[in-house]
Amino acid sequence: TAVARVLSGRARVEQEAFIAFRGHYLFESHFCLPGREGAHEKPLVESLVGYARRNFLVPIPDVPSWEALNSLLSERCAAEDARTVSGRAGPVGELWHQEQALLLPLQRHTYPCCRTVAVRASRMALVSFERNRYSVPSRYAGERLLLRAFAWRVEITDGNAIVATHPRLYGKDGERLDPLHYLGVLEKKPGAFEHARPIRAWEREWPPVYRRYLEALKIARPEDATREFVRVLQLHTRHSEAVLAPALERALTLSCWSADGVEQLARQAMEPPLAARPIELGDSPALAHLTEIRIPLPDLAGFERLLGTEAGS
Repeated sequence: TAVARVLSGRARVEQEAFIAFRGHYLFESHFCLPGREGAHEKPLVESLVGYARRNFLVPIPDVPSWEALNSLLSERCAAEDARTVSGRAGPVGELWHQEQALLLPLQRHTYPCCRTVAVRASRMALVSFERNRYSVPSRYAGERLLLRAFAWRVEITDGNAIVATHPRLYGKDGERLDPLHYLGVLEKKPGAFEHARPIRAWEREWPPVYRRYLEALKIARPEDATREFVRVLQLHTRHSEAVLAPALERALTLSCWSADGVEQLARQAMEPPLAARPIELGDSPALAHLTEIRIPLPDLAGFERLLGTEAGS
């Protein structure tokens, strides 16, 4: 919200966060007269809103997510660059490039348009915000952190780096649990693995090879199978599921029962194969001198002397 209190005329008491936002991007605010918003104060803005609604949102787009809707609207806005508005000297995109050259450059760092609150992680590595809970890495249990609530996500930071990011919840008593946040504890306490709520929820989304690998690992390494599988899951901090699933398939084929071996297989799959071809020394002037090198044959008589010495000893 930009305004804390409406005064007479165009005067306003602005929110401190909005004042900081203006200061970051270096612009002044200009407010409409009370009760006279809309076509009287900003007719061009209102007409463009109507144009966008009719051309971009009618009929109502049928999309699966906000991300898909934003992508669709971005495509339709980009298509407007080729349109020439009545009374203008050129297409929208061409005129925009001319105007863009006259604008101030953007700041190197964007302004975080969010609400920032201080939080403390519980012993279960959860922070609370607006009656919802979000997980953080287990090593931050009991620590004081900062939570930044954006429109669609929340970020939790320790003041130096972002330690967790989650989609924002708008209901009550909801939870966002990242299973990767709890793997460090489960590696030390593998007995809790099967009963951990984040793991049970994550398990429903695993490719079938994950469960098959775990069952085979229990047979090959019954003493520490769960702990080693937790180490395999920790590879998700460096590799995607699309990389790890084929690596686990190959590990099953090769009877590879360690997280280090699975990571090696994942790295091999990501590296492009080296093209092997013979080197023709005569084709390269820089290597031509190598053709003159003669490697002497070994003197096998030395072995005979060695055997003779052993026989006489």
